[in-house]
Amino acid sequence: WVTSDLMTVMVQIWVEEVLGYHTEIPPQKGTSGASAIWALAGCTSFDDANDKGCGQNETKFHVSMDTWVGSYAAQQEAFLKEYPQIA
Repeated sequence: WVTSDLMTVMVQIWVEEVLGYHTEIPPQKGTSGASAIWALAGCTSFDDANDKGCGQNETKFHVSMDTWVGSYAAQQEAFLKEYPQIA
């Protein structure tokens, strides 16, 4: 996803240079747009179909750029039902 990589770097520059915050881009990338649903909620294995590793008290991902989570309504609903405490 070249556009996602480009958008990520553009936002990183803006956040650091204009807003003055330090940013880090983790090396992990999701395999689909739905990965962001679980990654942003703190699930550590967000691409694992059997165990997404949810229930942590901390998330390493705070922003997801160029992710079309709106196209994954069924996955969002499943997430809300399975993990209401972190949704």
